[in-house]
Amino acid sequence: MHDVYSSFISPVLPVLIKNLSLSYSQAAMLNVAFRAPSIFTPLLGILADRISLRFFVIFGPLVTAVCMCFLTECPNYLALILVLLFCGTNVLLFHIPAPVMIKHLSGDLIGKGMSFYMLGGETARFAGPVLFVWGISTLGEHKLYYLLIPVVISTIYFFFKLKEEKIEKSHTESKKINALHTLRKHSKLIVGISGIYVTAGILKASVTIFLPTYYSSLGKSLVIGGTALAIVQFFGALGVLCFGTLSDKFPRRKLLGITIILSSIFLLGLNQFHSNNILTIICLIGIGLSTFANGPILLATINSSDKNNPAFLNAVFMSLNLGINSLMAYFAGVLFDIYGFNTTFVIAAIVNLFCLPFTLFITENENKIVQ
Repeated sequence: MHDVYSSFISPVLPVLIKNLSLSYSQAAMLNVAFRAPSIFTPLLGILADRISLRFFVIFGPLVTAVCMCFLTECPNYLALILVLLFCGTNVLLFHIPAPVMIKHLSGDLIGKGMSFYMLGGETARFAGPVLFVWGISTLGEHKLYYLLIPVVISTIYFFFKLKEEKIEKSHTESKKINALHTLRKHSKLIVGISGIYVTAGILKASVTIFLPTYYSSLGKSLVIGGTALAIVQFFGALGVLCFGTLSDKFPRRKLLGITIILSSIFLLGLNQFHSNNILTIICLIGIGLSTFANGPILLATINSSDKNNPAFLNAVFMSLNLGINSLMAYFAGVLFDIYGFNTTFVIAAIVNLFCLPFTLFITENENKIVQ
């Protein structure tokens, strides 16, 4: 429910670009504003290891939905930035405690648990563009508040279902958090994940943030652009479920290598065959299956590597994920302004292959559950 509405950020861009005459780099800066609060993620992670943040899980979807449904009402660029900064802070407060709850409930099958968790997110990012395109074409951009009805009803249910939910901390988990020691202990893993996010960032931004805008640049309707994004997100959900589950049985480093190579191949294919509908659909399916698959693999690695400060380490993961990806999205917007979509897609596919050396930092012993 939360990610259905947070996924509006991509299909709404063509509308905002048209209404406010934004460049692609300005549009990308909106995503930076949305992710900027991620710099505070480690601090919030320390807080999450000390107190229960379940009420942010309960009410987070409603706050995000309100912000996203009123983006088209913002009168200027500054108002958009402020709304997205506030919404991004709320997104963090939701996503930090949620994976920790999942981790506690998953037992020894953390990879499978995280794949279910991310399946919810990726399925939502498939449903979100569909819901937004339906809303904008049926209700109009000034009546999107009707889309709040499902999340209001759901929040009432979440409240009664989760208000008493408590995750009991073990004696080990209640120890004082030593952030610097934790960072030093897992420095190799953090460097590897950072490198993967940097080198994969342009490709991921191209297919998650700018895909509807890409189709608009080809003269296609918002419905076609939203449908293309929905295909990518739907098969992204399947990829998340499959590869997250496989990460409990096979070396995560090898799985990452496979997904990296496939995502570059399919993006080049989309760039080459965009005029052929059948090949385009095949490439969109391939992009979805491969591009998002590294999420549950890395998330399972992070959550199985430290039993003392799980929320803090997960917060570092979130900070790297949101912060680096938002900066790379801005860089992608600059490239789109300078070189256009076709050349930037080629650049993104090539740079993405530089992820491969960083997979060596995902050592095989990270694939074992910490007892």
